[in-house]
Amino acid sequence: MDIPCFREQYIHKLRDIPSFIHPEMNYGCLYDKQLLPLTPCLYSNHNCIGFSPAINFSSNQSHYKIGFYKKELQLFFETLGIDSSVVLQLFDIGKGTLKTDRGILLQIFDSSESLYSFIDKHCYPSYPNGFPSENNVISKLYTEQNYPTELRLVLTNQYTLNPNTPLRIIRYDKMQPSIVKTYEKTLKEIITSCQYDDKKVEEYRNKIHLAWHSLSTKNKEL
Repeated sequence: MDIPCFREQYIHKLRDIPSFIHPEMNYGCLYDKQLLPLTPCLYSNHNCIGFSPAINFSSNQSHYKIGFYKKELQLFFETLGIDSSVVLQLFDIGKGTLKTDRGILLQIFDSSESLYSFIDKHCYPSYPNGFPSENNVISKLYTEQNYPTELRLVLTNQYTLNPNTPLRIIRYDKMQPSIVKTYEKTLKEIITSCQYDDKKVEEYRNKIHLAWHSLSTKNKEL
């Protein structure tokens, strides 16, 4: 997942997709962090190594290794004026709790009052490499019973990374709930005790409020 208002976003709406995805470009460019792969059902892509949620979850594998997330969080902490060495401490705690790399599974629900309204605006049918598989909206494909094996959800500050959206996410893992609860409590205690730069935090807070305000106001009016 991405961090709201942390990095520059290259894709703002679905119509921007063709400008960034071309056959000659390798998947792995800057925009790939904005595209979250989704499958309509648990066993989709069961025959595609590396693209099946059930297989990835059961075998504890991830495309990105732990070092990638460590660097991302260090950069984020630095933008808030927090000593980035804290990230190393947090990861050490994680390694002590999670003895091996473990997979997680995210189940995403769209609670929009209008069926398909959100997914049509923020998702597109894709091949496993992220290239659009059809020039069509999701609702039409489902109405025609032409179900894509994979979708891409575009992560944007204003919508998909906004807590005011109709998305609801449930996280599954293989850890005992009591262990996860204690682990998260420890991390929160360390993070909340960190020293930070008041000005940088305020700038980040204002940036988030600006990105989320219009959608929040619209939902209240509805």
